[in-house]
Amino acid sequence: MFNFSKTLAVAAIFSLSLLACNEESSTENNSATEPSSEQDLSANQTNPSQPQDQPGQSAQQPQGTQPFPSQPGMQQQAPKVEVSDEEMDNFVKLAKQVETIGTKAEEEMLAVLDKTGMTVERFNQLQQAEGQNQLDQTAEGQELATFNTSMEQIQEIQNRIDAEVEAKADDLGFTEDRFQQISMALRTDAQLMQRFQTAYTAE
Repeated sequence: MFNFSKTLAVAAIFSLSLLACNEESSTENNSATEPSSEQDLSANQTNPSQPQDQPGQSAQQPQGTQPFPSQPGMQQQAPKVEVSDEEMDNFVKLAKQVETIGTKAEEEMLAVLDKTGMTVERFNQLQQAEGQNQLDQTAEGQELATFNTSMEQIQEIQNRIDAEVEAKADDLGFTEDRFQQISMALRTDAQLMQRFQTAYTAE
């Protein structure tokens, strides 16, 4: 089954890469020295690639999802990955669908915490403590019960989303391994990244 957190983070990074590319282009065209208010808003919006602001992910920071380097060739060269035009189009479709699913999931998770009265910051602190087997020393009584209730509901959301992502990937002919293979290739292959950006903006 697809790992929702990892796949979602990859898809979100593609958007950030495109945003950075668009901002650079806008800066060159307008000779601007300060970001526009629209860019400020984009930078401050909640994004699925920011697990510290999203419940259920602080203790499970996805590995291998660091931002793309400014120069793709700076990382060690990996074997070239061949991607047909049809597969690239489907890859873009899947990346966009995963982003949409992630936004919906985040809203649902935040609604759970709002209902239980626990802040995202505190939930993430307790989740991290749980991952370090220190939950009993970090919370007790009603707070511990609230965390456990919130965690159960958020886990249900994540399980449902994992299945939804996997179904959409299957529809487009992707295994998780192939999706991740292309994702990693985009970090080092400038030509492949250009194809991705072209397909992304054309969708």
